[in-house]
Amino acid sequence: MYRRLTPPRECFAAIGRLHTCRGNHPHGNEFPIKRSEIIAAIAGRPGRAPDGVDRLVDELIDTYADWREECSAVEQAYDNWTHADPADGKLTYSAYLAALDREEQAATAYRRCAEKIDRALPV
Repeated sequence: MYRRLTPPRECFAAIGRLHTCRGNHPHGNEFPIKRSEIIAAIAGRPGRAPDGVDRLVDELIDTYADWREECSAVEQAYDNWTHADPADGKLTYSAYLAALDREEQAATAYRRCAEKIDRALPV
């Protein structure tokens, strides 16, 4: 199979809900939690979150979508590699490794965004 990078569990502490994405995701690249639910979880109640968190939530949703797109690209690249003609094996394997690198970068961006939200919250 292939390795899958998932942002660590602590990334989800900022939104108060654990959601991991593996394999065929039922939501596609759509963020599985409503924006209002994220804000409410961050604020601890429905209503307004601390200043600046709205912008960070938008960034979180964007980085999540980017990561899911890269997850799909990894799946496609892996499929291409495993079904390639032997003569194309090295090329398709290289494309697969490049897709893994992009997924790792997207997962890191997603994790960093969740960490920014954690730091923005009052203690």
